[in-house]
Amino acid sequence: MFFSSLFLAASLLQTITAHPSNKPASGTFDDALQKRAGQVITSGANGLGDGQIHSRLEISDLANRADEWSLYIRTMAKWQEAAQSDTTGYFGISSIHGVPRTSWDGVEQCDSCGSADGYCTHNSVLFPAWHRAYMALYEQELLKVAAEVASSFSGDFGCRMQAAAQVLRIPYWDWAANPDNGGDVLPPAISGQQVTIAGPNGQETVSNPLFDYKFTDASGMYYSPFTVWDTTLRYPTSDAKDATSQEQQATTAFNQLRENIQDQVYGLLTNCDNYLHFATDDSSSSAGKCANSLEGIHNTIHTTCGGAGSSSVSGGHMTYLPLASFDPIFWTHHANVDRLFALWQTVHPNLYGASQTAPHATWTIASGSTQDANSPLKPFRKDANNFWTTNDVKDWSNTFKYTYPEFAASDGSQDAIINYINSLYGSNTDVTASGISSEVEKSSGNSACPASSAKPTTSIAARAQQPTAYGSSTASASNSASTSTSASGSGFGIGVGIGPISMSLSIPFGSGPYGSAATSAPSKTYPSMSSAWNGTATHKYPAPTGTGSTVVDPRFIAPNGSTYEYQCNVQTPRYAFNGSYTVYVFDGQPSTNDSSAWLGDDNCIGIMGILAGGEMSGHDILSSGSVPITRHLQKQCKAGKLEDMSEANVTPYMAKNLNWKIIYAGEEVHPNALSGFKSSFWSGSSTKAGNGLLPSWSDFIPNIDVTKGKAGGVQQLAEAIGNEIGNGIGALTSAIGGILPGPTGYGSPAASGSWPAQVSPAESTPAVTQAYGSPAVTSAPSYPASPEEEEETVTVYVTEYETVCPCQSAPTSAPAAPTY
Repeated sequence: MFFSSLFLAASLLQTITAHPSNKPASGTFDDALQKRAGQVITSGANGLGDGQIHSRLEISDLANRADEWSLYIRTMAKWQEAAQSDTTGYFGISSIHGVPRTSWDGVEQCDSCGSADGYCTHNSVLFPAWHRAYMALYEQELLKVAAEVASSFSGDFGCRMQAAAQVLRIPYWDWAANPDNGGDVLPPAISGQQVTIAGPNGQETVSNPLFDYKFTDASGMYYSPFTVWDTTLRYPTSDAKDATSQEQQATTAFNQLRENIQDQVYGLLTNCDNYLHFATDDSSSSAGKCANSLEGIHNTIHTTCGGAGSSSVSGGHMTYLPLASFDPIFWTHHANVDRLFALWQTVHPNLYGASQTAPHATWTIASGSTQDANSPLKPFRKDANNFWTTNDVKDWSNTFKYTYPEFAASDGSQDAIINYINSLYGSNTDVTASGISSEVEKSSGNSACPASSAKPTTSIAARAQQPTAYGSSTASASNSASTSTSASGSGFGIGVGIGPISMSLSIPFGSGPYGSAATSAPSKTYPSMSSAWNGTATHKYPAPTGTGSTVVDPRFIAPNGSTYEYQCNVQTPRYAFNGSYTVYVFDGQPSTNDSSAWLGDDNCIGIMGILAGGEMSGHDILSSGSVPITRHLQKQCKAGKLEDMSEANVTPYMAKNLNWKIIYAGEEVHPNALSGFKSSFWSGSSTKAGNGLLPSWSDFIPNIDVTKGKAGGVQQLAEAIGNEIGNGIGALTSAIGGILPGPTGYGSPAASGSWPAQVSPAESTPAVTQAYGSPAVTSAPSYPASPEEEEETVTVYVTEYETVCPCQSAPTSAPAAPTY
């Protein structure tokens, strides 16, 4: 049934602000964290290790490098043992993002920022840069602990650990690229409860610190049931204290999701040519070429990591903004988000930075304030008197001393990066992320260690274990060491391959000659130790051309030679439930009413995860995203369900079959209950990518015939173009007399930003203590009928393919933790 009264559940959250009168009493956990306030300077890997630039490796590749993997796992385990009151311990760094709603390192809350959960920037132009600075701080503190761990060993193994500490960087997890050898997208290095690592006396099986983080005191998690769970969870079995993760569900979900996420990433990197639209999922910043955003895709990964939950069980920590950063998977995920940011920067070197009015408050940013490339990225200090800005972190490699394999394995030019993007995420993928990663940071070994020390054992990743329950006998992954006193400095410079800052929003894609054209199978041998990366490749090898070799099925091709492209665009109120939810896009109906099985349903095309949590805002902030449909329709052609991919065949097929469903806490929500929800169907075309060349994309055009008459579907052209969902076809705007103002719920007579008449605003209902994912069950209200079809007096478009048009806290005592 439709659980549309979920708006009533939105009032369940009660707020504890950080104003003095509302803070927990002195001596509580929150107060203890604040007592460590000081001057933490974010300098990345500057002054750590050998002081050179080194690659963040893909995690499956890192797991095949015995010494660096052993050091990384030991370091994570030791760091997670730090007291929760330690400002730069694992908990302390994680607490910056959301709960426990305390000021970090003396960076205080702004006067008008009352119920904000942490410093994180979302729906914000600052999203990519703020998280880049955050990752740099995380990396520097981890590397300090790594130096301690390495120095705690002696002999040959100690030499190897110290050599690994010279080059170690945090790994990234590429959830969009093809996994190696048909393996799981979510690798065992992350999903296994135990891992086997190299030790001074041979192999050691240890608890995997990437699987979860164990709290010593969860009361600061603020929301129920997270205040009773003493460990981070993914797809939790229950809301009880003894709940465990169901990691196989996460593994299965990512295998099912990868193809559509890959298409989303490819479209974003190759077609989106506007920094603001690239950065944030705020629907006011969406556009035809940027129907997806870096933040929007990132949101879906979050909700898929934690699980959607049900009417009786909450989703996991990653599913909710205020809690996500405590799960160790957050950091491998966000390292990849930063990597995609770096790839996009290089493809679009003149499009860096933009301005936006903050749609809601964070701990230090007031709602309605202007944010731009010179706004401070609090709480990350550049020096004693300044905070980092978006402009400051543009050159990630020289500023924070890290890079990514695509840059280290090539000359880092625009052409080279375009070829990697085409080969990793395009229609003819022919490389893997770990394969590229395995080709960097290689040398003949470290002369400081005996030759025998540098020899690898066997593959570590292959031995990651997933026992069915906790409690197996394991060796400790950490070793005692004294507190680090490593000094850190700051650095900045001009980005490698990055042009001058520009506010231009419409620079065409560049192209140029490309030197290395051949492809080669990546070596899977363990690279013993590495030399530094100093702006040139540490290991030259033939790079991919990005052109692939697959012949395109003629049924997919338009008369002009371009490929038909289709997508379903969605805009929806991000904070409607004060919790995360999911929009599913179907070809027809799911085969079961059990929404937990929908992602793997044959009729499920893709999803859009809406990442939310807390009282971040009201219900008028709209998020936008897009589910690519091209690959799915091509499969239908091959299955004989479509004659070809032409609009003449696709339009009636999609008009009959395109469907969307909204799920919150395991219950279906009627589209008419979400004010501002819109789903629309778009068609366009693309040309094939070339060596050093991006594909050329035509403008996408809305096809109203597909969504007309459907609840939540766009009924008129003006609605599709409104809020810039179809910003790439502005010429059509004047033809229909402009665009409609503000969002309204489809089938609802409500005014812009208001609720459907049958659904009460959340704030008008009594507060009830409940869990994430445990909404109050009430009878579903009746809904206004979907709007009747109206005759159009203007011919919207006629697509003719004759010529191609390429266009470039809960208190520590008594009251129960508030809930969503």
